[in-house]
Amino acid sequence: MTAEITIIIDDTHTVNIECFDTPIGNKYGAMLKSEIDSKGVMTDDGESFSKYLEKDQIQNIMLEAFDDINKYLKQDIIDIKKIYWDDAIWRNQLHTIFEKLNGEYDNPSKLMLVAPTKIKEAVRRVNWGVHLLEQYPFEKEWMMLWSKNPKECVDRIKFTDEDYECIEFEYKPWTVYLSYNEVGKDYRDIHEDNLPIEYARLKNNHYLGLDIEPNESMTGHVFAPEFKQWMIDNNIDPYNKQLGIGEFPVGKYSQNFDNKVLSHTSQITEILIND
Repeated sequence: MTAEITIIIDDTHTVNIECFDTPIGNKYGAMLKSEIDSKGVMTDDGESFSKYLEKDQIQNIMLEAFDDINKYLKQDIIDIKKIYWDDAIWRNQLHTIFEKLNGEYDNPSKLMLVAPTKIKEAVRRVNWGVHLLEQYPFEKEWMMLWSKNPKECVDRIKFTDEDYECIEFEYKPWTVYLSYNEVGKDYRDIHEDNLPIEYARLKNNHYLGLDIEPNESMTGHVFAPEFKQWMIDNNIDPYNKQLGIGEFPVGKYSQNFDNKVLSHTSQITEILIND
């Protein structure tokens, strides 16, 4: 029997997910149950409902993070006098600063080992903000993103060969997909950001985590034609599932509300699992 998941938002709104009977669907349901049984619901509501923020709100949160980081390090690691919100090159440079401050997913920097929680959160907000600004304007929709605080975060599980076989290259409506579960950029990111193929922080998706994103209505191919051609020009097969750059479907979902009724202050108040 596949897992059935009920996510309750703001004590009122309900999302029902029926996990697929696939290696990914089954492992996701088991992982979610194990995490909730051992730690409880440790979602990051600020990030889960961040697509309800306006652009100026995102920028203000980032400015506060820049200030906290600079004050803690006692130097202007991020130059707040030279901010270019709409410039892709500046955002790439900011993301590079984040990668250096943060370290890798399983190999955090010294800063992330010793800094107080407020500073660790500020560093993560840099990455969070960069990716939101890259997507803006976006549809207002919920996500379910888990806390990245060390005592609350999920131990990732490396994909097996059978997991990679679950990758799909066509979007299906009313489907939830695994989110990117790395620190860095995958091939699609570096192509979109006009970065070189040998980008040092290239990280495709090779681990199962609990972060998921819904797709209500989008259909069509996962890869843009120009991305496919870019991969071919660099002698890389975009349909090699072992690369981890397609989409990993978790299950079908339904909800009893319009996304517009939620806000950036919404909260995931309960998660129920029937397996």
